[in-house]
Amino acid sequence: MFVGVWVDWAFRGRISAFGKRGRRYESFLPKGLKNPPSACPGGHIANRTKWPALPVLFFGAEFACKSITTPLHLFPFILPTKPSAILTHPHACMKERTHTFVRTLLFIVFAAQWSGSLLAQQRVLSPAYSQLYHRGEEALLNGENKDAQKIFRKVIKRYSDFAPAWRALGTCHKLQGDFPAAADAFESALRANPYHSRVLWFECGEACFQVGRYGEALQYFLAFDSLRNVPSQQFTYNGVAEQNLEKQYTEKLDGFLWSCWLARDKESFSGIAEVKNLGKAVNTGADEYFPYLTDGGQTMLFTSRLNAFSDENVYYSLRNKRGWSERMAFDELNTPGNEGMSTLARNGHYLLFTACQREETGGACDLWEATLENHEVHDARPARGALNSEAWESQASLSCDGRELYFSSTRPGGQGGSDLWVCRRQPGGEWGIPENLGPVVNTAGDEEAPFITADGQTLFFSSTGLAGYGDQDLYFSRRQKDGSWSPPVNLGPPVNSPYRELGFFVSNDGRTGYFASNRPGGQGGMDIYYFELPEALFSEPLTFVKGQVLDAVTGKALFNSRATIHFDRFPPATTDEQGRFYLCLKAGESISGTVTAKGYHEGLFSLQGPAPATDPPLELTISLEPEFNLLLFAEQQKHNGSQETLVQSFLFDFDEARIDPQMQQSIDEFIESALQNHKVVNVEVIGYTDDIGDVSYNQKLSEARAKNVAAYLENRGVEVQKVQIEGRGEAPATSQSEPAWKNRKVEVIVYLEE
Repeated sequence: MFVGVWVDWAFRGRISAFGKRGRRYESFLPKGLKNPPSACPGGHIANRTKWPALPVLFFGAEFACKSITTPLHLFPFILPTKPSAILTHPHACMKERTHTFVRTLLFIVFAAQWSGSLLAQQRVLSPAYSQLYHRGEEALLNGENKDAQKIFRKVIKRYSDFAPAWRALGTCHKLQGDFPAAADAFESALRANPYHSRVLWFECGEACFQVGRYGEALQYFLAFDSLRNVPSQQFTYNGVAEQNLEKQYTEKLDGFLWSCWLARDKESFSGIAEVKNLGKAVNTGADEYFPYLTDGGQTMLFTSRLNAFSDENVYYSLRNKRGWSERMAFDELNTPGNEGMSTLARNGHYLLFTACQREETGGACDLWEATLENHEVHDARPARGALNSEAWESQASLSCDGRELYFSSTRPGGQGGSDLWVCRRQPGGEWGIPENLGPVVNTAGDEEAPFITADGQTLFFSSTGLAGYGDQDLYFSRRQKDGSWSPPVNLGPPVNSPYRELGFFVSNDGRTGYFASNRPGGQGGMDIYYFELPEALFSEPLTFVKGQVLDAVTGKALFNSRATIHFDRFPPATTDEQGRFYLCLKAGESISGTVTAKGYHEGLFSLQGPAPATDPPLELTISLEPEFNLLLFAEQQKHNGSQETLVQSFLFDFDEARIDPQMQQSIDEFIESALQNHKVVNVEVIGYTDDIGDVSYNQKLSEARAKNVAAYLENRGVEVQKVQIEGRGEAPATSQSEPAWKNRKVEVIVYLEE
């Protein structure tokens, strides 16, 4: 007999449990077990017990063949690559799980030679049915699950008390994710022979656990625990393979027991009425997960794989009268590698997502940032600062004010598996050194997909290391007065199930929750679900403020400058290129401050006790007066005979000569406002630099600036009799207090005919 096991590469193989166990187990033994052993002693359940993550396991076994006990060799076994034989494909942005609660074992098959008599309680097959049973084993090993089921049913029809056939049939159902049928088959195997295998009691309990039969599962797990006192020789299957499996199951037993007691005693959070599938427009037969809503709930971003072998990509769907539109891909973001778990700042433009298998990534997956405008992604790049490492980073969530970033990582320094971390934005915009959220939230298992609510007081996440209802559950933790996090609370059914739940999101109004699950009844694979939050999970009422700083003259974004907003009680914030910023205020909270920007006079603003507002947010516009007019003709006008002279300056960034879109807009408006209905006689274009750097280098830079502006003027149709281009290098300072940036310019002198 030999066993082949395929192990999920991404799973770290860890579980945690806690509490005490000290009961007599005889009363929990299901009917049919003869001579139940005495009770096992109680004791402390091991905290964060670990079993090793192994690539592929090979087991041998000993069995009785006729009258000779023969040890078999260790048989290496590799799974076929047929889709029917492989249930899942490794994710990168979402850590891989199998469809069963035993995450390290994706494929397990028992095969044996049956000839003559075995141990006392084992049914002996006729030669023909023994051969038929072997064909079923071979079909199962080749991934031909349906054929194997038909064969095992034929054997069972003739020999209904043949436990190995029932156990093999249960394994077939288990691999297909049909846990109700698997539980029935395993129970039939136990009825046929309670002493067929000690680990069969655990496998039966696991199948019952997967379908939510927690009370029965608890009985089977306790029976398995008690049967460890029974000598191995009393079981038909007692070879090396069974002993190795028994060790693994024993290490996981405490976690299952605690989860069963948790579910049975209803110690988890409750109050959620029902969950609903988002529907076919978004969900497919493949995997959809990590939902994120923006644009006032009108746009949903999510991650999906089109089939079991495709890479992960980011898509979006638009809300319409019928629900949601068909998915659309972010072509500028997606690559042949994996992308996923996108999250946005509250302004809807600063995008964070997970990128894998790219040249710029330092680990398996890193967190990247980009700009989102009109459903198009621009300037994708690795997140600045200490956010990424050589390990796996993924699944980011931004606080409402954009200053804190929560994410999942396997970097060193955690509690084990993947942990939740937080890092804070530094004054320069880069991310600081991440901090582990600590052992109250993190376990030796995997904590993933954090979501921080708008008020910053509740953290939702998924975990495999906490007591729960199945494969991976959703939890929440509250921020305490001292800034620490409370012990996690399980969201309970119907959100959590015996299957996998992942990727929680709460709508802006704090009333609707979204998550993904691979539970039965969906479109297939991981589907996105939603539900109405109970009042106990409501966030504190907030006012979202969508602000913008504009040029008081043009009514448009500041020219060549970003503004800094200095609040009376909060740290300062910087606008984006379009002058946008976002605030999250407690409802009724007043705030005031000043706004500064290069080339503009200081501005003031205040908000007095705004009412709650989320969708749409409260809009705030702040206008700044420019220190000098860059769009209309210059204040200085010189008259030379019959000619009128206009002087206009255009500013450049440090060590920059190119004309960016904002400068193009400024030049266009200058041409339209100042030169319309005038005949241009002559144009002088003079470039300058500041006094930083080498003199000869600055001379060339000033000439390049002048040439670029002159070329743009001519391309825009400025008809001139003569264009004079000159680079004068470093501009003479008008005073010692003159800032250097004012000298990084091109001065345009236009002579008009009166």
